[in-house]
Formats: sequence, C-alpha cells, structure tokens
Amino acid sequence: MPLLIGNMQAKLPSYKNQVDTASVKVLDPEVLSVPMSQSDQDCKALVEVGASVKAGQMIGLKDAAGVYVPIYSPVSGEVTGIAKKMSAKLKPCDHVVIRNDFKNEQVLLEKTVSKESSKAEIIDFIKSLGLMETNALAYRKYDTEAETLIISLVEDDPYLVSDVAYAKDHQEAFALGVALVKKATGAKKAVIVSTSDDPFALEIEGSENRILSAVYPLNDEEVLKAKLNEKNGLVVEGNCLVRLGLCASSKLPVANVYVTVAGEAAGSPVLVSCPIGTSCNDLLACAACTEGTNDLFIGGPMTGTAVTKAEVVVNQIVNEVTVFPHEEQKSLPCLRCGKCAEVCPKGLIPVEIVGAFKTSNVEALDKTDIMTCSECGLCAYVCPSKIDVTENIRRAKRYYGLKRKK
Repeated sequence: MPLLIGNMQAKLPSYKNQVDTASVKVLDPEVLSVPMSQSDQDCKALVEVGASVKAGQMIGLKDAAGVYVPIYSPVSGEVTGIAKKMSAKLKPCDHVVIRNDFKNEQVLLEKTVSKESSKAEIIDFIKSLGLMETNALAYRKYDTEAETLIISLVEDDPYLVSDVAYAKDHQEAFALGVALVKKATGAKKAVIVSTSDDPFALEIEGSENRILSAVYPLNDEEVLKAKLNEKNGLVVEGNCLVRLGLCASSKLPVANVYVTVAGEAAGSPVLVSCPIGTSCNDLLACAACTEGTNDLFIGGPMTGTAVTKAEVVVNQIVNEVTVFPHEEQKSLPCLRCGKCAEVCPKGLIPVEIVGAFKTSNVEALDKTDIMTCSECGLCAYVCPSKIDVTENIRRAKRYYGLKRKK
C-alpha cells in the first residue's frame, strides 16, 4: 500500500455521443461461428457437420466436475464445419460454423420461471441457460444470500453505450430479471446504479436508483460497493438481468447481444444487435472503418483485449468492439514517479509488481497482493513514460498463477 494515495480514479474523456443509441443496427449474418467455450470452460460439440439445427437447440455442453455449461444455436440452419479458432479471450477452441437459413425455426426450453417461482427453480433455470456475467457463470454467483442487490448499469469506458441501451430497449425484461434475482438471493432491496453520463431511472417495486459521478474506474465490484456504502451487497450486471428476463418470457436461450462498435478508426460508430457467433469483420463493416492498419480491441481502450484477427467472434459477454489507427508508440524507462500507485483503485504499487515479475521473484510478488489487481488500465493511462503497465501486470499474474500451481 503506497504511503501517499492519490484520487485512485480519473475523469476520462467521453465519446458516447458519437453513437446514436436510438438507432440500433440489426445484423443477421449468413455465416456464424459459435464458440464452444464459456467462462474458460471448453465444451463438447453435440452436432456434426451436415446436421440441421434450430435456434435454441443445444449444440455444445460441458457437464463435469460440478460445472454445467450449455451452448445453444442462435439461428436455424446447417452446420458446415467445426473449426479450431481463437476465442475473444485469446484462447483457441472449437467453433461450430452454421450457415443461417433465415427461417428462424426454434426449439423452446422445456421450463421457464416467473416471479412466483422458488429460489431453487430460478437457479436451475439460470443454470440451464448457461447464463454468463463477465467473469462468472451466473448460476454460481446468484446462488447465494444477499441483503442488497447492486445492479450495475455503469458504463465507465469512454465509448461504451450498449449496456444502458439494452436495458432501455427491454425494460419489461429488465424488471423481470431484477425480480427473479431478488427472489433467488433473498435480497430485501435492489439498487440500480448508473452514472451522470447516462442516468437511467426505471421504477421497479422494491428498488431504488442511484446516479454516481462518471469517474473511472467505477464498475469494479469493490469500488462500487464502497461508493454506495454497501460493503455486503451483491453486485450483478444489468445486461445479464436483461438476458434472464428475455429468456424467461420467451422460453428461448440467449441468442442476441448489443455491441458498441466505435473508436477513432470507426468512420460511423454504431450500436449493433447481433447473434452470438458474429465475426468482428461483420461488425467493423457496420461502422465504416477507415482503411489501413488498425488496432482492434474486444472491449474498450482501457480494459479491452487486443486481437490480431477480425475473424474473432462475439460471445454472450462481448458488449464492445473498438478500433484505432495503428500507431507505433515507444516507451521510455520507468521514472519511478509513483503516478501508477497514486491512481490504483486497489491501493497497489504497480512498479513493484512489474519489478518483481522481471526478476522472477515469486516471494516478492506474494507481498504485492498482485491478484487483487482488476486490470482497469489506469496505471498505463497515467504513465508519463508510456509503458503498458497493465499488460506487464497481466503477464505477471499469469506467471505468478503458474508458479503457485506447482
């Protein structure tokens, strides 16, 4: 913990007004590649090349070692291949390639739930959907008890507009999702949180709305709970509750997502509704990206993952794709100025983490509390030497994790 702590947050420039959220581009590609992987769990494809599938049909599954992860077809059509490709998490996995027949033939779920359903019924339903939050299978996270449900519609990334737009466009589904998770967790109240950049107020019985100042990072669970003075609250993602409500009312698994496509190389930033398995190539075409060498990120400029191929596809947790003109950026030696420590929302000292990593000192890494790093990107953002501190910490975390497994 640094002796002198700064604001541990920053006011980032906002480019959200570049995207018209009232006009959603609906994309229905001819070919989809559905990844057989979720939450770092690789699933087995349940279909073969040449098979016909319907929207909502289970096409992949992992059911082992206490983990249940089903994957469903987003469209009807023919399976034309099973190919090994890089996923949005930069991990190779099988993808089921489907040629869309545009008939939208459907297979409904056998069961659904309502506000009157029991906790066990709701959790089983969420499990059957393979519903995901950013870093967790939803059924594992929601199968708990909580005094307060903190529902995050915080979009602290400079370009992101898809989460609030998704909730606005599906308010009944959002309200149903809130009610179901309140019932599942036994929460006495729900707090719907958005920011001053895009205040979202929806009157839901048993819930209140809180508008927080638009600073970064805010969408970190611990930071959000501290801001609300709800230390024991359970933070859940608003877009996940929208998906839950849509699935419960339609009896269909998750098929479509909202994705913000923006960045300095996007000639026409756009909000896209597209099925899971849509390639970034198709999304970039919607945003009229400039020609030349561009850098592509799954996510935003602060926390996004840089990918080298636009064939990477959307899964159910991708809500943003950003693209920037490629610029060679030379970094200078570390000045040890301490700016990275001043802004770290976790109170870490990034320069010490990177130093211990570069000397392969596992014992020193132990003392840095490295695994609490949320990889928010603020350290790299403020670095006067233009060092990609965040990427160095990601590498350090991977190294530390491997060493601690041995």
